[in-house]
Amino acid sequence: MPFTPAPGRSLQAHADSLAKALKKLSPDDPALKAYQASKSEEWVTGANLCKIIDIGERTLFRWRDSGALTPGTEWRRKSPGKASTCIYNVAAISQKMESREWSESKGLPVSDGLSA
Repeated sequence: MPFTPAPGRSLQAHADSLAKALKKLSPDDPALKAYQASKSEEWVTGANLCKIIDIGERTLFRWRDSGALTPGTEWRRKSPGKASTCIYNVAAISQKMESREWSESKGLPVSDGLSA
């Protein structure tokens, strides 16, 4: 649904009411997770991301080159041109890695939500 501002209501007021509505959602709601990720965007280099999420740089490059990571939301170049350094959105990639579909597609163990 497109945003149609109410007369006399600022964009900031609309954003604040949207944030309040999102807080009422379940913590697992995808809309809430997307909103939280957008509020806490931290873009880091590939080497730093690999340290944060504990993967090898070749794995990260393979994910990016295969299309497993979405350009623009999960990675981008610092400046135009193929020779430019890539930077990565920590929150977006961490959220993707937590999803069951991602884990299954990468052959990783999937938690069933039960702890022994």
